[in-house]
Amino acid sequence: MNGFVPAIVAVMLAEMGPRALLYAEARRQEIALWLIAAAVFFAGAAGVFAGRTMNAWATALMIAIALLFAAIGQLQRVAPATGAIRTLGAFWRGGVLILVFALSTRFGPFAASFGGLAGMAAAAILTRVLLNNGVPMQPIRWGAAAVMIVTAGFLAVGALRLV
Repeated sequence: MNGFVPAIVAVMLAEMGPRALLYAEARRQEIALWLIAAAVFFAGAAGVFAGRTMNAWATALMIAIALLFAAIGQLQRVAPATGAIRTLGAFWRGGVLILVFALSTRFGPFAASFGGLAGMAAAAILTRVLLNNGVPMQPIRWGAAAVMIVTAGFLAVGALRLV
């Protein structure tokens, strides 16, 4: 379970902002939330199969690449969406699936999948709290992307054994 916390933190950083607000405003019975959860578990299960053929350096490099893609997803503009299809489209453009896939190659499917879902919930709650208190989201999103880029750089340098 040592991958649960990194999954929470990585997904929370990737989803802070308007994308997380879509999940926070979704109704409990909405099918999009169930499909998102199923996609997260599928990504976690798929990562296990890929992880069997990789060593520790390769999984570290894959996590670094996933963090870079998640940072790019965090910097994208997210339009307001209503309905299941548009919510799924906004989710697909984020970095959750690739993060869960990459983290499950190293930490296993349960820690990565449950950590990813918990990170999405944490991002939705924090986004709602910050917006209700009048905090602008743009600097927070840029900061989250910067943290992911710097972390990805350190991981990539270590994985490629450049130090």
